[in-house]
Amino acid sequence: MGAIWDGDETLEFLKMFSQGKGTFDIDMARVRAVTDYQFGKGAADALLSGNVVLVKSKNVDRIRNVLVDGEHVVSMRAEDGFLTLRPAGARRLLKGIPAPRMRVTIQDDAVEFNKQGKNVFCSFVTDADPEIRLQDEVMVVDKDDNLVAIGRAQLTREEMLCFKKGVAVKVREGA
Repeated sequence: MGAIWDGDETLEFLKMFSQGKGTFDIDMARVRAVTDYQFGKGAADALLSGNVVLVKSKNVDRIRNVLVDGEHVVSMRAEDGFLTLRPAGARRLLKGIPAPRMRVTIQDDAVEFNKQGKNVFCSFVTDADPEIRLQDEVMVVDKDDNLVAIGRAQLTREEMLCFKKGVAVKVREGA
């Protein structure tokens, strides 16, 4: 078993675990690791604080959905093991991670359109996280950082701001 070194906290955990006093949930460790890898360090703390329930597939025993305090926050994609955000998860991340991380900000004119689940077009993007890459999970927000929609980036920040036509974010669900 490998462990990510986190100072004295890790040392205490390993001592407790080696003495048979602790338990290690590999599924929960995987969800936390993928969350921090995909959404950035600290995202797991923001997203997974509360009573976490992992919903697994019946046939192959793989993680499918993650519920926190009864809310569906993310789903794990079977094809690559990455996560897709749900509105409840996006709201948790908005509170827990600083702007502009994972955000695409849009004009007020487009808010109602995108809340209905319609795609975000480049001409309505006013700003975006400089770290956004193609196919990243993103949160579409208004100028006041209120959640409008969730989806996948189709372009980088520079492309979103430069292009006058085309889809910037393929929206999965409006908020």
